[in-house]
Amino acid sequence: SDGVDEWAVRVGLAECFLQLRRYEEAWAHLEGCPASTGGPARQEVRLLWLRARAAEGLGRLDDALACYQRLIRLGHRTPGLHLALAKVYLRKRNLYKARRHLFKALRLGCLSCISRLWSGGRRWDSET
Repeated sequence: SDGVDEWAVRVGLAECFLQLRRYEEAWAHLEGCPASTGGPARQEVRLLWLRARAAEGLGRLDDALACYQRLIRLGHRTPGLHLALAKVYLRKRNLYKARRHLFKALRLGCLSCISRLWSGGRRWDSET
């Protein structure tokens, strides 16, 4: 009603609290945000990343895993995501899954480097 986007304010405050390592306050702001806002998918991805980071900081490893696994189901497969999963599995002492995600992160990272080298850093242009 007053033109303020409550979702953006809550997420912005949560990001600030995460930077300050005040995980309880960040989690409190993120709990009030709906997981799916009906808006762009990048909003849900951003919210899931923040919730996972806050959950890790609070030692809520199962909540962090749920957020990371939801990100994978959304198609967000990056080296950073697999490194984060490996870290959580290490903290849970599941060395098998930690190793699997570490190798996935390395493979994705190496493949992106090779593809950049192969293309010479240029984007494909239909006119060439």
